[in-house]
Amino acid sequence: MLVGEGDFVAWRSKGTGTQLGPMGPFPATGRRMSITIIGMHRFENGKIAETWTSWDNVAALAQLGLMP
Repeated sequence: MLVGEGDFVAWRSKGTGTQLGPMGPFPATGRRMSITIIGMHRFENGKIAETWTSWDNVAALAQLGLMP
C-alpha cells in the first residue's frame, strides 16, 4: 500500500522469510518469521533522498525463538 503527498510517500508491506544466516549477534535458527514493515520516503529531484522504516523487532525475534 502506498500513500503520497507532496515530496513524501508512506508505505506498508509484509515480509516473510527463513533466518538462514546470522542476524546481528543472533545465530541462524532456520525458523520462519513474518513481519509488517512501515516506512516513508522523501523525494528530491525525482529521486529518493531519505527513507525511514519501522518494524517490531521483539516480535520478529520471538518468532525466531530468540526472545521469550
